[in-house]
Amino acid sequence: MREQKLQELQEFVNSNLGWWIGAVVACFIASLLILKVRNWYHGGAGHADSETEILTRMREMHREGQISDDEYRSIKGQFTLERD
Repeated sequence: MREQKLQELQEFVNSNLGWWIGAVVACFIASLLILKVRNWYHGGAGHADSETEILTRMREMHREGQISDDEYRSIKGQFTLERD
């Protein structure tokens, strides 16, 4: 009984193998398309651009007195550690 079910399962998988491969390839292509659209929508700004922008804003806030020296050093240190 068990061998018969196993054989039926193998036949099912083998008969639909092309569809399974097609589904996996379609999911992969859809994932790439989603990533491309997201990148285009966000203007191609990557992680490094975001870090630079954040550090620039923090530098301005520090210069204007909105954050303390310690806060600025802490934030700057966190970005430096992430790059290493």
